[in-house]
Amino acid sequence: MHETCPCGKSNAHLDTFRFLSGIMVSTVMPLLDAIAYHMSDQFNGDLGYQRIFSLLGMSAIAPISGLLIGKATEGNGGVPDYSPALYLLTIFNAIGVVICCLMNMGVRDSAEQIWQNVGKILGNAKISIFVLVVFLSGCAWGFNEK
Repeated sequence: MHETCPCGKSNAHLDTFRFLSGIMVSTVMPLLDAIAYHMSDQFNGDLGYQRIFSLLGMSAIAPISGLLIGKATEGNGGVPDYSPALYLLTIFNAIGVVICCLMNMGVRDSAEQIWQNVGKILGNAKISIFVLVVFLSGCAWGFNEK
């Protein structure tokens, strides 16, 4: 059963958009990183510039999303309505998925002794501790959100 907002409407469609958007973010962000690395290497670009423009683009959407939320809240009798932000996020994530699917990415040959190399890397104490901390923080993800 889905929660209802104070106005009595069901939020089932927003839960669906949030779920789909979460899947798309989990898929698109790593793919965009891989595409950025590949294109920087292919065209002798600078990955730092790509990161800066990516951050500028993400920070430019926040005020637009806030404006849309404000307008939707005004039209909803003062009851907060976050649906425009979720729709915007889902639309941009869907566009990102389509772009990632249309990109022609070259595939490198895999390393021959990958597990031996991983063993050498994890032999370093600092790296092992870092991997453990990232693993533990990943296991705890979401507990602080509820």
